[in-house]
Amino acid sequence: MSKIAVLDPVSAGSGEVLPLPPRLDSVKGKSIGVRVHWTRFDAFAQRVEEVLREKYGAAKTLHIEGRGISVQPKRAAEWNQWMAGSDAAIVGLAA
Repeated sequence: MSKIAVLDPVSAGSGEVLPLPPRLDSVKGKSIGVRVHWTRFDAFAQRVEEVLREKYGAAKTLHIEGRGISVQPKRAAEWNQWMAGSDAAIVGLAA
């Protein structure tokens, strides 16, 4: 009888623990990065960007699509610019 090997797809990670950055007191006047990764998340992200600017006074929102530098190294410059220009970021939501 044949056997099937089942592999665990979960990475152990780097083991590096980094502290969270300080929480913003307000988004007023700040640049907020918004990452879009999932199908149709762009429609939600667009509305969030509008609310951040109109209701909460964010100076601007910076929109980027994709999964990040680790899986898109050819776009590293774009990702670095997005990160450098963002005071805070929304990178996704869990359901």
